[in-house]
Amino acid sequence: MDTLAHLAEGMQPFFTTIADALAIATGFVKRASKCSGSRFSQALVFGFLAKPDSSLEELCQTGLRGDLEISPQGLDQRFNESAARFMQALLEKATHLLVEGDEVLIQVLQRFSEVTVMDSSTITLPQSLKEIWEGCGIGQAAKEGRVETNAGLKVHLKIDLCRGGVKGLELGNAREHDGKAGIVQAVRPVRSLNLSDLAYFNLSELESEGKHVLWRYKAGTKLYDDDGKCWEMSAWLKHQGTNRVDSWVKLGQKERVKARLLAARVPQNVADERRRKMNKEGKREGKKVSAERLFLADWQICVTNVPNELLSLMEALGLIRARWQIELVFKCWKSQGEIDEWRSAKPWAILCEIYAKLLACLVKHWVVISATWEYPDRSMFKAGQVVMQSGRELASAINDPIKLLEVLKIIGNGLTKGCKMNKRKTKPNTYQILMDPYLGYYEFIDENSNIDEIMLA
Repeated sequence: MDTLAHLAEGMQPFFTTIADALAIATGFVKRASKCSGSRFSQALVFGFLAKPDSSLEELCQTGLRGDLEISPQGLDQRFNESAARFMQALLEKATHLLVEGDEVLIQVLQRFSEVTVMDSSTITLPQSLKEIWEGCGIGQAAKEGRVETNAGLKVHLKIDLCRGGVKGLELGNAREHDGKAGIVQAVRPVRSLNLSDLAYFNLSELESEGKHVLWRYKAGTKLYDDDGKCWEMSAWLKHQGTNRVDSWVKLGQKERVKARLLAARVPQNVADERRRKMNKEGKREGKKVSAERLFLADWQICVTNVPNELLSLMEALGLIRARWQIELVFKCWKSQGEIDEWRSAKPWAILCEIYAKLLACLVKHWVVISATWEYPDRSMFKAGQVVMQSGRELASAINDPIKLLEVLKIIGNGLTKGCKMNKRKTKPNTYQILMDPYLGYYEFIDENSNIDEIMLA
């Protein structure tokens, strides 16, 4: 089925019948009202999609496109606890909609059933919301072990790079560790590959049969060779006597998990910049950076359980860069969608706005991937801008499935023709390196370089 048609079939009932049912279930709507769940959510989501800093008046104007006649004062009065509960429930429901684009035309990604990237981003909230979303400990209270906290909301997100679909979006307290998020424990299909930040580093995942991971090496993880000898990573790399390493080892003092360790030397200027940042961070925290960490700045090191015949060393080093795509998504959500900004000072209004903006970002993502995901050179930022410009047209069409599909096709036509990235010769885009990992070769020392000269430098 055409991806845009599939999207229209999912979006239209979601913002109408499903929204109305959730409004009743959460207590937002208790009796027949012009301000139904569908009309209220449409006004907020498509209003903030079109203009993230919309005023109450502008939200009401968007609402008129969906037959919601309400004054700014009346809309403001609807921002209460039940409204926030409803919008949160609607957001949670949206994460279960299966919206995917056509498979991206990048061969290394097509070897896997899915390639997921996962990360989180924190939204600092006013103290008035600390009973709803707990932040981190503050000041002397934190030092003394008391429970006084700031307020903060953590957004966990997992996206599939093969088809662009959101595989998980979860809200949590800012104070909770990333590894405890539910999307971390979600079941993955066979032949899948997960690229995660070090916050999700878990050696047990290397033992999952047919379910692959690719991480950066976590400093301090114990390394053992085939003879059971324990090595410091720096000593082991020196012992290899080469600028590129691809070897099976065992990791973890207790676990001794079999893993494939990949490493390549980086140019001197890259290593020097890493060390500069390490020393600056250490000085700020009053800690001295260890000699081990300073040495490892010379290397790009990855850990995986992907077999050699499925992924080469250079392909893995290129693929690990794709982990930053999740950072770009959050960057767009904050810069374009303004999910961490609000106009009101009322706690429930703030939550309604955040949930609505997250929904708006999801809608934008759905449209972009449905229309453009198969094209590797798509620009998510440029495409996002085009969808935002059509926010009010979507609001006018959402109640009519035929009209909605027509609007989506018009948007999709604009996305495929004018939202592409320019190719780079000196510093290739990630998609260029995924299509040809040797384009990123300049970032690593040639394997034939004089190892003795480098080691003595």
